[in-house]
Amino acid sequence: MTEPLPTDVRATAEQTGLGCHRRSYGATRGKDFIQRLDVFDHGIAIRSEAGVCLAITWPELKMYESATSLYGAVSHFYHFEDYKGHNFPISASWKNSREMAQMLRDAIAGVWVPDALQRIAEGKSRVFVHDPAKPAHQLALSREGVVFGTETLPWEHIKYLRLHDGNLIIKRHKKFRPAVYPSGKIPNLYSFMQIAQALHTGAG
Repeated sequence: MTEPLPTDVRATAEQTGLGCHRRSYGATRGKDFIQRLDVFDHGIAIRSEAGVCLAITWPELKMYESATSLYGAVSHFYHFEDYKGHNFPISASWKNSREMAQMLRDAIAGVWVPDALQRIAEGKSRVFVHDPAKPAHQLALSREGVVFGTETLPWEHIKYLRLHDGNLIIKRHKKFRPAVYPSGKIPNLYSFMQIAQALHTGAG
């Protein structure tokens, strides 16, 4: 999208301190909940089909990714969540959605990865999934290892972490069955993987 930045988007970005505008993306059909997404230095501004404009900074943004396959064709879907838990889906029909996803991954990682590594170095953990009602779904990273459900998998017991067929695979030494977690349920998946790989390498 190359048209001038709309007044409401510009005003929302300025009020939130998003900085300079970098790129615009838009829906290719009318029924998408999000009609427009603009990338700025410090976050994104999104406009819904109802005309509501909202800004989300990188530290507050959670990006989820999933893929479906039909007759050999793979479609990628994305949705975003703000710090209040509001969800904003984007369909596979968006033009340049893969380019957008990579741009957002890089920007989010630039904030999340160094912050998480600093917190973990101080003895804290970086929680990615937490639901008090479902402790088995918890996922976090710490200096000791991967907090997976109700247990911690120590780094020295982990052979590798990989993404495969819609899942996070954690292969452990001396364990036949790997620990498996749906990758589509992990916010900022690629930041998670960068942090985990750095901690695993450091522990080795």
